[in-house]
Amino acid sequence: MKKSLYAFPVFFSLVFISCADKITSECSDSDTSTDGLLTARYSDIQAKVFTPTCAVTGCHAGSQPQEGLDLSASKAYQNLVNAKSRQKPELFRVKPGDAANSYIINKIAANDFTVMPPTGRLAAAIIDSVRAWIDQGALDN
Repeated sequence: MKKSLYAFPVFFSLVFISCADKITSECSDSDTSTDGLLTARYSDIQAKVFTPTCAVTGCHAGSQPQEGLDLSASKAYQNLVNAKSRQKPELFRVKPGDAANSYIINKIAANDFTVMPPTGRLAAAIIDSVRAWIDQGALDN
C-alpha cells in the first residue's frame, strides 16, 4: 500500500513537467501540431491566432490595416515586437520579457481597453500562451 502512495505524487509531477511548455487550460501528451493546443511559441501563435483571427481584410491585414498593425504572417513579428502602439504610444505592442506592459495583452485581455478581437474575447488559454511567449522574451521562434 505504501508503495502506491509514493508513486502517485511522482506520477503527477512527471505529468506537470511534461506539459510545462504548453500553456493551455488542459494538458495533453500529443504533439501540439495535431491536438490543437497552443504553445508559447511565436510560430504557433501566428498560425493559430493572428492569421485566422486578426489578419483578415478590414482588420489587421490588407492595404490599410487597423492602427497600422498588419498581423499577416510576413509582417506581424516586426509590427509587434518593440513597436510602439498608436493608441498608447507610451507602450510597446510587445515588450519582450514584460507582458504586463505590452499593449497586445491589454487589448486581448480587455485590461482597461476595448477587447480585441471585436467578435469576442479570446479563450483564457490563448491569452496565457501569448502572455507566456512575451514573458519568455518574445522570440521569433
